[in-house]
Amino acid sequence: MDVTEQERKKKGNKRDKPEHDSPTNEERVFQRSKVIDRTPTKTEINRQQQNTKMEEIKTMIQQLSQDFKEEMTKFKREIKEDIQEIKDDINILKTEARQNREKVEDLNGKICKVEREWTREKNEMNKKLAETEDKIERMEKTRIRNNIIVTGIEINTKESKQLKEAVARILNEELNVKAGVNKAYRIGVKKYVVELTDWESKIQILKTKKVLKGKDMYIESELTREEMAIQKKIRDIAREERKKGAAAKKSDYLLTLNQQINETETKLKHRKHKVILVATWNVRTLYQAGKLRQALHEMENYGVEIMGISEARWKGVGEISVDRYKIIYSGQDETTGEHMNGVAIILNNKVRDSLISWEPVNDRIITARINMKNNNFTVVQCYAPTNVADIEDKEVFYSTLNRTMGSIPKEDIVLLMGDFNAKVGTDNNGLEDIMGKNGIGEKNENGEMMVELCGLHQLKIGGTLFKHKNCHKITWVSPDKKVQNQIDHICISEAWCNNLLDTRNKRGADIETDHYLVVAKIRAELQVMKKKYKPRVMKIFDIQKLNKEKFKERFIDMLREKEASIDYDNKGIQDVWQHCKDAFLETSKQVLGYKSSKKREWMSQDTWNKIKERRELKKRGLSAKTRENYDQIQKEYSKVAADIKKKIKRDKRAHMESIAQEAQKAAERGDTRTLFNNVRRISGTKRSQKLIKDKNGKVLTTTEEQLQRWTEYFKETLNMARTNRDALTTAKQPELQINTEPPTIEELKEAIQSCKNGKAPGIDQIRSEMLKVDTDTTAKMLLPLFRRVWIEEVFPDEWKTGVVVKLPKKGDLKLCSSWRGITLLSIVSKTFNKIILNRIVKLLDKELRKEQSGFRSGKACRDMIVSLRIIVEQSMEYQSPLYLLFVDYERAFDSIDRKCMWTALTNKGLPQKFVNLIKEGYNGYKCRILHEGTLSEEFETSTGVRQGCILSPLLFLVVIDEVLKTTVQDKKRGLMWTFEENLEDLDFADDICLLSQNGKQLQEKIDHLSRTSEKAGLKINKIKTKIMRLNTKAATSIEVDSEIIEEVEDFTYLGSIISGEEGVLKDQYYYRNKAQNFLVNGETCSIIWICLRTVLKIWWPRTITNEELWMKTGQVEIAHEIRKRKLGWMGHTLRKDDKEICKRALYWNPIGRRKIGRPKETWKRSTLRETNKSVAEMGYIARDRNEWRKFVSSLCPSRE
Repeated sequence: MDVTEQERKKKGNKRDKPEHDSPTNEERVFQRSKVIDRTPTKTEINRQQQNTKMEEIKTMIQQLSQDFKEEMTKFKREIKEDIQEIKDDINILKTEARQNREKVEDLNGKICKVEREWTREKNEMNKKLAETEDKIERMEKTRIRNNIIVTGIEINTKESKQLKEAVARILNEELNVKAGVNKAYRIGVKKYVVELTDWESKIQILKTKKVLKGKDMYIESELTREEMAIQKKIRDIAREERKKGAAAKKSDYLLTLNQQINETETKLKHRKHKVILVATWNVRTLYQAGKLRQALHEMENYGVEIMGISEARWKGVGEISVDRYKIIYSGQDETTGEHMNGVAIILNNKVRDSLISWEPVNDRIITARINMKNNNFTVVQCYAPTNVADIEDKEVFYSTLNRTMGSIPKEDIVLLMGDFNAKVGTDNNGLEDIMGKNGIGEKNENGEMMVELCGLHQLKIGGTLFKHKNCHKITWVSPDKKVQNQIDHICISEAWCNNLLDTRNKRGADIETDHYLVVAKIRAELQVMKKKYKPRVMKIFDIQKLNKEKFKERFIDMLREKEASIDYDNKGIQDVWQHCKDAFLETSKQVLGYKSSKKREWMSQDTWNKIKERRELKKRGLSAKTRENYDQIQKEYSKVAADIKKKIKRDKRAHMESIAQEAQKAAERGDTRTLFNNVRRISGTKRSQKLIKDKNGKVLTTTEEQLQRWTEYFKETLNMARTNRDALTTAKQPELQINTEPPTIEELKEAIQSCKNGKAPGIDQIRSEMLKVDTDTTAKMLLPLFRRVWIEEVFPDEWKTGVVVKLPKKGDLKLCSSWRGITLLSIVSKTFNKIILNRIVKLLDKELRKEQSGFRSGKACRDMIVSLRIIVEQSMEYQSPLYLLFVDYERAFDSIDRKCMWTALTNKGLPQKFVNLIKEGYNGYKCRILHEGTLSEEFETSTGVRQGCILSPLLFLVVIDEVLKTTVQDKKRGLMWTFEENLEDLDFADDICLLSQNGKQLQEKIDHLSRTSEKAGLKINKIKTKIMRLNTKAATSIEVDSEIIEEVEDFTYLGSIISGEEGVLKDQYYYRNKAQNFLVNGETCSIIWICLRTVLKIWWPRTITNEELWMKTGQVEIAHEIRKRKLGWMGHTLRKDDKEICKRALYWNPIGRRKIGRPKETWKRSTLRETNKSVAEMGYIARDRNEWRKFVSSLCPSRE
C-alpha cells in the first residue's frame, strides 16, 4: 500500500468519528471570530452588554434573596408559634402533674396520719392491756400470796368454819406447824384451797412439807393463771419427751425442758423488764432500828426496783448488801459528822448486777449509773435544804448539783429525784419544755431554783405531766394534816420524756414518815454488766458443825474411806496432793456444807403484825370521810406506832441478849473468834465496803474496778525495784547440826495439833479444824506426800499460791497505802513449814543478836520499851548525853531481796536441805487478791517474805540480823553498857532504835546502816525516821542520803511514848486520857456494861451504878491489874540470864552526875517505891516463883 492511500484511510477514519468528538459549525465560526472580537469597538460593546446582564442578574438575585428572607421569616414565625404552643401544652401538663402530685402527697399524709393514730391507739391499747394484765397478775398474786393447795385429804364437812379448823388441825398434826387459817374451801375431789394468816406460816409449811414424802397428802403453793400456764407448758413438754423415750430419767431431758420453758417465759419476763419502777422517798431516818427492814418491805410490796432515799441519817459512805438488795449511801463524815441529812439508793437483785458505777458526792447528793439496753441510766438522788434555810446553803446545794449534772455523759438518760422541798405550781407559761400543768399550789423560792436547774439541763418534772387526782400528787403532809404539798419530784431528760409512762404517789406505803412514796413508771430494759473476767468467789464451809458429835463422826468415817482409796504409787506430787485435797473438800461438802451468809432475822412476827396493823390504819385514815373519823383513826395510828417502837426495842434487846449469851459461852470455852464476832455485832458496826481511789485520785465504786486497783497496787508492792545490786557479804558460820531426814509421823501429828482453830484457809479451802478432827487419819494421809516433797524438794502449786486480804492501818482509808496486806496460805503447807520451823528455830535463834526481841521465844516488845525507858530516864538523871535514832523502813517485809535471804540463811549455818525447801516455797510464788468475797487473777511476786507464812518472821529476823551485824561489827559507837561492850541498838523486828552518845558516831552508824540495808533490798523511810537528843547542846543535824532527819522531843516507840524531859509522865497522861474516853465515851466499854447487865438480867427501869456492877461481877480494879502485870514482868525479867538487855537495864547507870534537888519520878523509882524493895532484893525473891507470887499478891489484893 502506498502513502497516499494510507493518508486517505486516516482521513476516512477521522470522518467516521462521532459528532460530539468534533466541533460544530457554530463553534468553528466562533473560533474564527475571536480575532474580530478582540477589536476595541467590539470589546466596548461586549463590556456594556455584560454590565447590563450583570445588573439584571444582581436584581434577580436581590429579588430572590428578598423572597427567601420573607419566606424564612414567615417560616420562623410559624415555628415559634408551634414551639410556644408546645411549651404551653407542656406547662399545662406540668401544672396538672403538680396538682396531681400534691393531691397524692396530701392523700398519703392523711393515710400516714391515720396509720400513726391507729398505731398509737393500738400501742396505747396494748400498753393498757399489758398494764391491766400486770395489774391483774399482781392483784392475783397479792390475793393468793398466803394461799396453799392441799391435796389428798378427805374432810367430811361443808361448814367453812369446821373445814378451816380441820385443815389447821391436819397441818399441825402432819407438819407440826401451828399456822393460822383465815379460810378454806374445796375446789375438787380431796383438794382444798387454804388461805393462811401470814406469809411466814406459808414459808414454814413449804419448808417442812418434805416430811409428807411417801404419804397421800401433798401441799403446794397456789399459782396464778400465767404460772399455771407455764406449769402446763412444762407438763406438755415432759409428756412429749416421754413419748419420744427421752424421759427415762429426769436428768435426761432437763436441759431441753428448761430451754423450751424459757421460750414460754420469755414474753412475760420481757414485758416485765421493759418497764421498771423507780421511786424516791423521804423516810425521815434509816438510823432507827428496824427502819431499813420496813423500807425494804415496802419496796418489795410495790415492786420498786430502784428507790432513792432522802434523810437516811447514816454517817460515812459505802455500800452494804441486805438479803437481795444493795444499798449505796452517802452521809456526813464518819468521824466528825452527825446523824443528819444523808442520801441512799437501794437496788433490788435485778438492778444490782446492772450497776456500772456510783459516786457519793456529799451528804445531800449521790449518783448511780445503771446499764440499760439502749442508753445508760444515771440516777441522781438528792435531799435539798428547806425553803426557809439560809440562801447560802441553797446556793451551795444547787451549785454542787449543777456540777454533778454537768459531769454526767450526754448520751445518758438522766433521772433526777429526791426531796427538793420545792413547789413548782401549775403555771407553765414559757416553761412547757420543763413542766406540765398538773402540779399543785404556787411556786416557791426552791421551786424557782429547781425549775431553773431543770431548764439548764433539759429535764422535765414528771409529777406535773400526768393527770391525777390531787391526793395522788401530794408528796408531803404537815403534822397537823392541814397543809399538803408536792415537794418530792422525779425528773427525766426531755429527750426521753416519752419513756416516762407515769408518776404518782403511793399513799399506802408506811414507814411512819410525813412524806409519801413517789413512784415513776419508766420504759426501759435492764442489761447485766459484762465483766472482763469471771472472778472466783470463795465459799466458806460451815466448820461449826464439827462441834456436833453426829457431824464429826460422819466426817471422820467418810475421811477414812477416802484416805483408804488414795493410790500413792506411781503418782506425781501434784496428783497425790490433788487426791488428798479432794478427800477433805468432798467430805466437807457432803457433811458440812457451805456456811450461809443470810443474817438472822431479829424482828419478831408479832412486831411485823403490828406494822401491818399500822399500815391498815393508815389506809383507813386516807379513806376517812369526816374529820372526827380521821382524828380517831390517827389516835389509833399513833398508839400502834408507839407500840411498834417498844416492840422493836424489845426485839433488839432480846437479840442483843442472845448474842451476849453466845459471847459469854464463847469466852468460857476460849473461842475468841466467836467472842469478838459477837462483840462486833453488839457494837452495831456497819460493815460496809470501803471506797478506794486510783492513782489519779478518782474514787472507784464498783467491785470490779476496786479489785483491779488492788491487784495493781499489790503487784507494785510485792515486786519492788532494787536500787543497790551489791550483795550483802558476811562471814559464813559452820553448818548447824540439824536433822535433815524426812519428817516422821510424830512430827506431823505435833504440827497438826499446833494449828490454831478459827484461822482463815488458803486457796485450797482446807481449814485446820478439818485436819485436827482426826489427827491419825490426817497424818496417815499426808505423811507420804510430805516425805516425797521433802525428798524431791518440789511443792504442789497451791502451796505456792497466796490469797492477800487487806487490813486497815492509819490515815485515809481511800488510799491503798493505808492498808496492810496479809497473805492467806494453805494450812497444809503451813503444817509442812511448821515441821521445818520446829527443827531449825532453836539453833537459828542462838545465832541471832541479843538486841533483837521480835518474834523470839522469851522476849517481848515490853522488854524493849522498859529497857529504852530506863536508859532515857537514867541518862536524864545523870545528865549523860544520849542520841536516839528511830529508824523506819519502807515496807520492810515486802521489799527484802530474796537472794540476800538465801545467802543469809547459808551464812547462819543452815543446812542446804532446809535452804532448798524454803526456797522452793518462793520459786514461782503467786498471789491473788481477795476483795468482797471475790478473787482476782493471780500474779507473781519477786521481793519480800510471804506474809502469813509461819517461817516468814524467822526469815526476816535472819536478814535484818545480818544487816545490823554488818553495821555494828568491830565498831564501838553506842552506849557504854558494860566495861567490855557497848549497846549499839534496840530492835523489835524492823522497829530499830540506834543508840549513841556522840552525834558524829551516830551519823557514821546510820550511813553504814543505810548502805547495808540497800544491799538487802531495804530502804529507810526518811519521813518517818526521827531523832531525839538528850543532854546535849550540839546542833549537828543527822542526815540520811543527804536528807536531814527531823528532830523530835518525844517519840512513840512500840506503842509507848518515849520522852526526855517529861519521862514516863507524858505516857501516863496519854493513856490516862484514853482510859477516860474508854470509860466515859468508849463504845467498847458500853458493850462491856451491856454484857455485864445482860448476864445479871438488869434492865431499865431498874438501875445500878457501874461501880456496883463491877463489884457484883467480881471484876478487878484497873490499878491493881496494872501493878500486878508490872510486877509479873519484873519477876520474869529478874529470872533471866544476866546478859539479857532488859535485866541489865535494871542495874545500869551511865557515867555522869545527878542534878541538885529532888530527882524526877521514873519507872524504876516508882516500882521500887511500890514494892519497898531494891532490885537485888526483888531478884532474890524472884528466884522462887511461889514466893514471888505471894509477894505480888500481898501488893495487889483481890476484890472480896
